[in-house]
Amino acid sequence: MNGRVVSVWLWVLVAMLAACKRDDAVRETAAEVEVLADAIVVAVRQAETPAEGVAAAQALLDARASALTSRMDEVRALRSSQVSDEVRVELGRTLTRALMKVRAVEADLIADTLRDDALRQALDRLVADFQAIVGL
Repeated sequence: MNGRVVSVWLWVLVAMLAACKRDDAVRETAAEVEVLADAIVVAVRQAETPAEGVAAAQALLDARASALTSRMDEVRALRSSQVSDEVRVELGRTLTRALMKVRAVEADLIADTLRDDALRQALDRLVADFQAIVGL
């Protein structure tokens, strides 16, 4: 009987450690998305022209898209038992915040996009590509 109790507790401990490891991976992925959002904002705001900034931001996104999409797919594939509730909520907040940062760039350039259709199309693509990675 004591052997069974110990083995059950051991199993619970292993399951908890596995969940913690998944929590760390989810946090790392969320942080990576937020870093990319920050880099996009900086690229657009520090460029000499909005078109150059959007092009630079799209290049950043394109360079990281494949790896980040794979990581986000892994996160989406996790079962709820593999990630703590706290981390799941944190992930949602981080992804939403990252998307809002990129959307803020879109709002900042609204006057420019009304005058420049090519810029509007490039900015729409940038936002759509980022949103596709984030999955919101």
